[in-house]
Amino acid sequence: MSKKTVIVISSLGRPHTLHETVAALARQTTSPCAIVVSLCDAESLLEETVRLALVRKIYGAKGLTRQRNNALPEIPTEAEYVLFLDDDVELAANYLESMERLLDGEPNVVLASGVSAMDGLRRARALTREEAVEAVRRHRCENKIEAAEGAYGCNMFVRRSLLETFRFDERLPLDGWLEDYDFSVRCRGKGRVVWNFAICVAHIGAQRMGPERGLLVGYSQIANSFYLWQKGVIPSFARLLGKFWLPAGARGRRLFPAATGTDSRSHLALGDRSRARSDQGARYLRMSLSSSALRCARTRIWRKTALASRGDKSSGGVWQRPQCVSNRFSPSAL
Repeated sequence: MSKKTVIVISSLGRPHTLHETVAALARQTTSPCAIVVSLCDAESLLEETVRLALVRKIYGAKGLTRQRNNALPEIPTEAEYVLFLDDDVELAANYLESMERLLDGEPNVVLASGVSAMDGLRRARALTREEAVEAVRRHRCENKIEAAEGAYGCNMFVRRSLLETFRFDERLPLDGWLEDYDFSVRCRGKGRVVWNFAICVAHIGAQRMGPERGLLVGYSQIANSFYLWQKGVIPSFARLLGKFWLPAGARGRRLFPAATGTDSRSHLALGDRSRARSDQGARYLRMSLSSSALRCARTRIWRKTALASRGDKSSGGVWQRPQCVSNRFSPSAL
């Protein structure tokens, strides 16, 4: 069987986690064409990883979207598909085989993700590699596909031909919060985006520690979604508020309970440094939700009222999406 898929993994500062993820790909029932690891510095890669079969390394600017885009010129022309992975995942052994079979048999499917067997980000702690392997082994898969609003960012299987048209938006910096949603919405203009229930993935959810981390995550959840609304990926302000901002606040209260006056065993297990980071993230989420939502709503009402009152012919009396309410909520401010 010819090799059809190139795997792209972006990583920063987690060389041991990256090595485990790359080594685990040797268990795939179908081998890839190549494994491209996109990095920012030599310290993010172990020598043992370089010596693994099919591995190629490239270096470039920091940021998930930039690192993924940097890898695209390294994709062999004979490849039909590209799999974008996070550096902390464990795939079902038949992942590549199932995805290639799916896209070979369904020409209208352009982007697919495997379903989650377990995600450390939703458990307030990172999984161990052993837990991830066991979660994948025990997950009950189904032979079906379903339409997806957005692909699962830790594993996105896409036709290479789409990458001649679409790139990841580099205005979504650092971890690129919502880059998967943005990419999926644009891909839907070319075909179907689906969940493949026949295979699964466990996301370890490895965390980078640091007192500023929660602040950046909280900022990204507000600023990145606001930016996607500005450029039309999120179609309405009501959807921005109801689907992205209010759930972000709820996640902040659930994952960071100390900031809301409660406590939990999972929160205590995070340790002092992570707790401080979590408190900052939750405070920023609450601050951002209140100030940015009110500012946007006030601007929207004012402009709509002003246009209607003076019968502005240039805009037809219809409220126009503001280009930028505040530079404070631009993703590039990071």
